[in-house]
Amino acid sequence: RLDVEDTGHLPVSAIPEAMEDLNVTLFPRAVKEFLHAIGHEQGADLTLDRFVDFVQECRRCSGFRQVEINTFEAVFQRFDKNGNGTVESLELLDLLRYMGYTTSLEDVRRFIAQADPHATSGSAMDLTEFLRRMRLFRQEEVQSL
Repeated sequence: RLDVEDTGHLPVSAIPEAMEDLNVTLFPRAVKEFLHAIGHEQGADLTLDRFVDFVQECRRCSGFRQVEINTFEAVFQRFDKNGNGTVESLELLDLLRYMGYTTSLEDVRRFIAQADPHATSGSAMDLTEFLRRMRLFRQEEVQSL
């Protein structure tokens, strides 16, 4: 659908729309960073294989730029009180409030459950799950605008 000229290539300008079709909103700097990460030649269209590489890079980073990941990781580590690489419900509650979100313990339990459907009420969340859930949360914020 986005290859209007039927060349088998995707113009770089069509990446945001293609990612929207995958329910991921990317800002221009993120697109540029992911293209650089996959070694894409500036100005060239993407082949299907290169687009798959792009999507995989985007998924690896949960759609966040490295500077955003670094910020999330620093906050995550700050609230990982016992240093075990996970935050439990109460730690996550404090973390989200620190980030400026008004939330309750019940909201946090839902937050964890959405990241991991198999989570129990006392479950913890690691950084990868946290980033994945923050991506979903950001999507919800962008879609509500």
